[in-house]
Amino acid sequence: MDAVVAERTLEFYGDDGVGVGAIRVYAPVKDERVVAWLCQFEFVWPGFQLRRSLFAPDSWAVLFAVNARVPRAIAETEDFKAGRIGMFGKKLTTARQVEKMLGLRKRWL
Repeated sequence: MDAVVAERTLEFYGDDGVGVGAIRVYAPVKDERVVAWLCQFEFVWPGFQLRRSLFAPDSWAVLFAVNARVPRAIAETEDFKAGRIGMFGKKLTTARQVEKMLGLRKRWL
């Protein structure tokens, strides 16, 4: 069973009003076939679902890779390009806005 380690609610601004979607990141797992760690992420909203996998040498690196890829992957969807995706009541228009809303643009050190 896939364990979700992070989830963020999305808003989908469709023709029938605002729907609910989500970004999910699943726990990294070691894949002995390729001697690497696999981490899957998923986007879902009304009428759409996308699940992708990334590989990296260890669990730390694969989580960083997923954090880097998620904003760009959302920005590449047709719904995002059409202005139908938002978070916290605000429609998002750039991958940088997605990064900021996910807390990926903060400097921690």
